[in-house]
Amino acid sequence: SSGINAEYGALLEMGNLDAALSEHKDDLSISNSIKSDEGKARALDNIGRTYARKSDYSEAIKYWEQRIPMNKTVLEAAWLYHELGRCCLELGKFPEASSYGEQSLDSAKLASDDNWQINSSVLIAQAEVKLSNDDKALENFNRALEIAKVLDDKAFRMLLLKQSKM
Repeated sequence: SSGINAEYGALLEMGNLDAALSEHKDDLSISNSIKSDEGKARALDNIGRTYARKSDYSEAIKYWEQRIPMNKTVLEAAWLYHELGRCCLELGKFPEASSYGEQSLDSAKLASDDNWQINSSVLIAQAEVKLSNDDKALENFNRALEIAKVLDDKAFRMLLLKQSKM
């Protein structure tokens, strides 16, 4: 199973997205037929990632939303909600992007994961800028900046400072 998954990953890395997508959909079909929740979750992750790489964000959302009830950890949830939010941001669905960002942030806080708290806060801020909610955008950029300061991530702090001035 891990060898097969590595092969799919290699297709994805080589940029052969259509072949990777076909393999991932086969994986989903097989996983459904043998009632493997782990296989189904993996396939849905991979299909969503592949569609996102193809910039087909609506399809990525469709598959990743099926994946939500399968989250086993709050860290998985933080990642998945963030990916869903990024897709919504790309599609101009700013309220949805902010909402998924909030769910990602809540999960990241539960996981005590600073990096995902930063990522989620930046996603929320970007969506709120597009919604002209400047106070909420600034609050989230500042939260990300404070966490980056604690982590002593100078490069990230500079990037955030540049983005918050846009």
